[in-house]
This record gives sequence, structure tokens and C-alpha cells, in this order.
Amino acid sequence: NIDMDPAVYRAAPVAASPNLLLQVINVIFDHYVNAAENSAKDLTLRITCRTDMTQGSAQLHFCFDDNRPRLDAEKFRDYLATAWPQDDAQDGLNLPWAENAITSMSGKLYAEPSQTRGGIAIHLILPRSKLRES
Repeated sequence: NIDMDPAVYRAAPVAASPNLLLQVINVIFDHYVNAAENSAKDLTLRITCRTDMTQGSAQLHFCFDDNRPRLDAEKFRDYLATAWPQDDAQDGLNLPWAENAITSMSGKLYAEPSQTRGGIAIHLILPRSKLRES
């Protein structure tokens, strides 16, 4: 199940490669599909968006937040070691690849325990596009 905040539909354009961004979002969705297949309960993914100001620049902050059972600090570290390995042992499109892709577009991608839903929250932050005035 996906629950998308209406603010996502109204989000301003971001300064990012559309094809690369689509691949990153597919990696994030694939991550949640795998979690849902391995979960004993129905998993719901909530997607929200807000604008943050960082050093005078507008950035769009998307949050992909699920409701899997709450993870304590140790289980979250185990989750990161499996889902977000920091070595070169895994190839292909995965969360570390997605993090590098977003970083290459002056953005940020990271995960943390969800503060609102109990599961995992993946944050995708990208600079807002600077549209030229005519």
C-alpha cells in the first residue's frame, strides 16, 4: 500500500537528472517491495514532501516512511548493514548506489528509524530547480 501526501503532487521541480532520479526512486520502491514481501503484516509506505531552506537555498525533502515493526538501535544497525552496505561487495542498483547518485546531484539520501510510523524512513533531499525569469 502507498499513501502519498498531496504535497508530493504539488512539489516544485528539482535540479536533478530525470532519468537518474527515476532510477533512484525505483531503487527505493524496490527496497520497500522486498520489505513488504518479507513482512508478517501489511506494509504501508507514506510519501511526504516539504521545502527546507539550507544556507539560503530551497531544497525539496521527500520522506518515504513505512510502518514495519519498530526497530531498536541494534536492529536498525543490522538493517543498515544488510540494506545499505558500505563496501563494494554488492553490484548494481542498490541503496548505496542511489546515495551516490543523489550526492552527485548535490542532494542527500539517508535512512533513519521512523519517528512517526515505527519502521524505516528514507529521506531524499534535492535542491529546488532555479527557474529563469523571462
